[in-house]
This record gives sequence, C-alpha cells and structure tokens, in this order.
Amino acid sequence: MREQIWYTMLDAERLSRYYARLSTRFQRKQFWLNIAVAFCSLAAASVLLAQIDVIVPAVLFFVVSGGVTWGIFADYSKKAAIANITTKECSAIAVELRQLWRNPGVPDALERAISLEKRLDSITHVGFEIDDKLNEKCAEETYASANQEFGNSEGRGAETPDITSSTAAAAT
Repeated sequence: MREQIWYTMLDAERLSRYYARLSTRFQRKQFWLNIAVAFCSLAAASVLLAQIDVIVPAVLFFVVSGGVTWGIFADYSKKAAIANITTKECSAIAVELRQLWRNPGVPDALERAISLEKRLDSITHVGFEIDDKLNEKCAEETYASANQEFGNSEGRGAETPDITSSTAAAAT
C-alpha cells in the first residue's frame, strides 16, 4: 500500500510540474502570436497609408489572416487555462497523497489512495499531445525533489526507481 501511495504521489507531483510548464508554454505562444499579428497589422496599415506597392499590403494581409486563423484554431488561451486547472488539481492530489504517505495508518488509507489515483488519471485526460522531453525533465525534477525532501529517512531515497518508468504517463 505504501509503495502505491509513493508512486502515485510522485506521478501527481510530476504531472503538476508538467502541466504548469505546458500552461506557460501555451501562454507564451499566444503572446507571441498576438505580437506577430499586431505587428503585421500595423505594418500593413502603414504601408497602405504610405501608398507603397500593392503587393506588400496584400502579403501582409494574408500573413495577418493566417495568424488570426492559426490563433483561432490553436486556441492557446484555452489550452493554457486547461493546463493551469490540471496543474492545480494534480497539486491538490499530491498534497493529499503526501499526507497519506506520512500517515499510512489513517483509516481507509488504501481506498483513499486508490480514489486519488483514479482522480489523477481522469483529470489528466485533457487531449494534449505528450511532450516526452518535457515529461522526462519534470520526472527528473520530481525525483530529485522527492529524494531531497524524503531522503532515506522515510524508507525512500537513493534506492527509489526512476519515476519515468512508472505506470502513469503525462496526459494519458
């Protein structure tokens, strides 16, 4: 039971880091897309006012149209919001699992751990493509953080297997 709590806790912490980074990434993409559209719109307006060659405003018009269309279909703001909510949920689950880890004698601990594991699994089905490189980086950070926090004092630490091989993968 304690081992199950341990791995689920590590997964929750890893997923919290992962979705926090995804949220930031989506926000950055939305920001730069908005900057590019604004810049091209301003350039197109300037070119039109200066009555420069007809082809330049036409090209800028298509670039702006493409950027706006991309922004609509990519919907980075919505993805950032979903990732942010998922981060908060994963963090809350990790806190609950941490309490179970430190107090394994709590009545119904196993049932609570299983329920939290199912909740973690359900909230991370958000339909994002998995970034394996980011996932691995978050796993390494989570492992290092857990090793630093728990060390060998609570029966975990250096001998803990690599969490990137755990059963729950990000966004699965």
